[in-house]
Amino acid sequence: MKVATKLITCGALLTLAWGLSGCAEDSRPCNEGYVAPLVTYAAAPDYPAIARDAHIEGTVLVRVHVNAEGRVASAEIIDGPEALYAAALAASYDYLFSPAREACVAVEKDVNVPITFRL
Repeated sequence: MKVATKLITCGALLTLAWGLSGCAEDSRPCNEGYVAPLVTYAAAPDYPAIARDAHIEGTVLVRVHVNAEGRVASAEIIDGPEALYAAALAASYDYLFSPAREACVAVEKDVNVPITFRL
């Protein structure tokens, strides 16, 4: 994978994979404090046929570990209808984030993501 180094507004360097939205394109101000991760792309989950046939709806809460490049490095189910777990977990890996920042430097962070299924 090609990697580019971009200069963020407050002067810190951040390594980003090509084509990803990240701190350099983030319109949030860069300051010396903490900035939480922000979803920049929310993948639509595939509705499982079994859940659809059974008219199962609901929200699955997924804890994702967002790396410093804004990609999901790992994910785990926290709560929700069990029939929707696999689809929610698969969709969570397609999410993209503007990474968390501490003192203008991108850092890894866990964040809870609700993934809702409605018929």
